[in-house]
Amino acid sequence: MEKSLFYILVISTLTFGCGHPAKNNSNYNNFALKKDSLVAKIDTTQIIAKNWADTLIKYYISCTKNDMIKIAIQDNISEKWIFDQMINTDTAKYFRFQIGHDVSDSGGMNLRFTTDSWIYIDSVTKKIYEYDLPNDSLTEWKK
Repeated sequence: MEKSLFYILVISTLTFGCGHPAKNNSNYNNFALKKDSLVAKIDTTQIIAKNWADTLIKYYISCTKNDMIKIAIQDNISEKWIFDQMINTDTAKYFRFQIGHDVSDSGGMNLRFTTDSWIYIDSVTKKIYEYDLPNDSLTEWKK
């Protein structure tokens, strides 16, 4: 009797413990990560957007006429980019990225990121726009 009760308990624990919760359509784009009863929600649209944006940014870096980026590449400095924010306007939604590289003092001290360019990528058309700092405007980047 004790053996059969034990087996039933083990089987029911495995069966019900491995079940998947039903999908809730309102949270379809969110993924919950639980640790110590804290829940962090990750917006998967930003993860998906990052993949195609990375490809566009690599293309931009390899073909740009931006002098700062060209000099960094000639000096064998690895260009990196940082997602800054998503900007909603009346006409479009942009992903803003900071492109640059790490620099440090002699001996590798005082490491810091130096910005070479700011770009905006339209989330719908996937067009790249360069930020023109002196004129505070965006211009469409053309290869």
